[in-house]
Amino acid sequence: MVVHKVAVYIFPGGDLLDFSIQTGALVYVTNASFEEIAAKIEDYDILVIPGSHGDMIKALIASDEGKQHSALTKKNSLRFHHATESVRTGAILVATSGVLSNRTVTTHHLNFDELKEITDQTAGDDSKITIEAADFVVEISEFERRSEGWGMVTSSCF
Repeated sequence: MVVHKVAVYIFPGGDLLDFSIQTGALVYVTNASFEEIAAKIEDYDILVIPGSHGDMIKALIASDEGKQHSALTKKNSLRFHHATESVRTGAILVATSGVLSNRTVTTHHLNFDELKEITDQTAGDDSKITIEAADFVVEISEFERRSEGWGMVTSSCF
């Protein structure tokens, strides 16, 4: 059996359900600081970036911690045989590192446009990113993009 060493980026306001199973009570104990993980990122096989709501993502991207996270994501993504995995809006955080150009990715279906915009900004032009979704996500996305979607007006999350 292959065993992988995984680092999960837990940040204030991050959605813990993005990387955990929905069972009873779960307790997460941070056993290393951001600085400790950044210093030894080569020891990890996978870096997991969970998502959050739009305001939290915006605040994190604008912060010093967000800039450090972006640099760490770029460093990890450039290594051979190591993976960076994002969940839902975590893809927007990964996009700030500049590693999504010319790739096929996905994010939460309400954030497709925001992911493209951030990836293009980071690339300085058209990033040539392809954003895809499973068929059921496309159907939900089209439903929610209509103003009558869930009986409310939807707004941009980023």
